[in-house]
Amino acid sequence: MAAQTDEKKNKPPANAYVGLLFVSVAVTIMAIAFLALTLNKYQWTPTP
Repeated sequence: MAAQTDEKKNKPPANAYVGLLFVSVAVTIMAIAFLALTLNKYQWTPTP
């Protein structure tokens, strides 16, 4: 039981770089979604 509490104490806090990582992943996912929407205007279908 003591090992679990020690791990929580030694865990570094989230900083600005972790926040930027989540922002960049979210923006990348949004860009892929908008790309798919734009390609649908040209009747694009993914090949199998």
